[in-house]
Amino acid sequence: MKGEEKHWTHFLNQDTAFFVGADKIARILDAPVLFVSMRRERKGFYSARLSLLASPPYDRTGDRDAGAEIIERYARALEEEIRRSPADWLWIERKWKYPEAPLRLTPAGRFTAKEK
Repeated sequence: MKGEEKHWTHFLNQDTAFFVGADKIARILDAPVLFVSMRRERKGFYSARLSLLASPPYDRTGDRDAGAEIIERYARALEEEIRRSPADWLWIERKWKYPEAPLRLTPAGRFTAKEK
């Protein structure tokens, strides 16, 4: 939603916004974060795999860049899963409902202002 805090990263070859709620909830609850990947084996049959993305203790310095670690791990895991089985991810084109990122991610992992 517009106005909510987002983390911008390079995802599937374009700048993409991710909500930071999962990161905040994990830190508040001091809970581990799991990624669930599901595969369609055949019609009506699926398999699921759980992977640990992050576990407590978390950095509590309030540093915004430190808080993005969980979201970055999620984005990389999701990107890998989509590349493994693209047919199961036809809905992903709706991910880019924000036309432009306010900042551009450089190869060094830093954000810079986008040039018009």
